[in-house]
Amino acid sequence: MAFWRDIAQTYVAPGTVIRRLLARNPAERVLLIYVMGACLMSFLVRLPRLAHIYQPTAEAPLEAYFAASMVAGLIFAPLFFYAIAAVSQLIARMFGGQGTWKGSRLALFWCLLAAQPVNVYLEIFSNYNDLQNINRISSLMAAVWFLTIWGLAMRATLCTIQKTA
Repeated sequence: MAFWRDIAQTYVAPGTVIRRLLARNPAERVLLIYVMGACLMSFLVRLPRLAHIYQPTAEAPLEAYFAASMVAGLIFAPLFFYAIAAVSQLIARMFGGQGTWKGSRLALFWCLLAAQPVNVYLEIFSNYNDLQNINRISSLMAAVWFLTIWGLAMRATLCTIQKTA
């Protein structure tokens, strides 16, 4: 239950949750589970929309379309997020940040995982054509919210390292 409590608390106090997770010193495999879990959840909630927009052809059956989406979502997306975490750490260091690479990965991967309930909400309502303007506003608000909690989580990892150093 601590896992779900941490996700819920991330919506209110992301810095507190990240400091608590950082204090546990998670292994790299745990960080990989976080990013793979977020990518898997994102892939699964997109399946109905992918099936809806699929245009059947003889050379590309539906199974191949899903398989290509799965490879993109479960293999290439985590690599992309590792690169984003590295770039964010480099930017933090340019501005004097003292955080660790592991801390920046934890901040990004945990925030991706914690954002999945919002992703589910957005995917459920993205299929309603009558609500396209509301969907755009909701997507924009979700993006701003994600960047905010990720920024607060990054700041918490940088401050935690600075206090212990």
